[in-house]
Amino acid sequence: MASHRPVPGAAGIFGELPPSYAVAASSDLLRRPSYCHAAFALKQIAKGKAVGQKAPLWLRAQFQALLFTLGCWIQRHCGKVLFVGLLVFGALAVGLRVASIETDIEQLWVEGLRDVKE
Repeated sequence: MASHRPVPGAAGIFGELPPSYAVAASSDLLRRPSYCHAAFALKQIAKGKAVGQKAPLWLRAQFQALLFTLGCWIQRHCGKVLFVGLLVFGALAVGLRVASIETDIEQLWVEGLRDVKE
């Protein structure tokens, strides 16, 4: 079976590959952490291998940890989450069936507090 490796120098399906970007060693691109796990970026800043603002990164790390824990819990209890979600959806659907929409503009009009008290 033939391998699907691209031939060097040949154009791929989507055209030529972009040229490699030569970046100077003193560039911010090498020292600023791009989007990655926030706790990893904080460790890199603490080691001195990266620069950046610690407070927003710490907050993002906390949110990532919370959402990861929530996702793991939801995955372990997927049946319960689905059941509760369907119950909430059903309750909201019943609320929509019971709700009445007022179309008479005179019933919706309020003149002032004096008219409401009377």
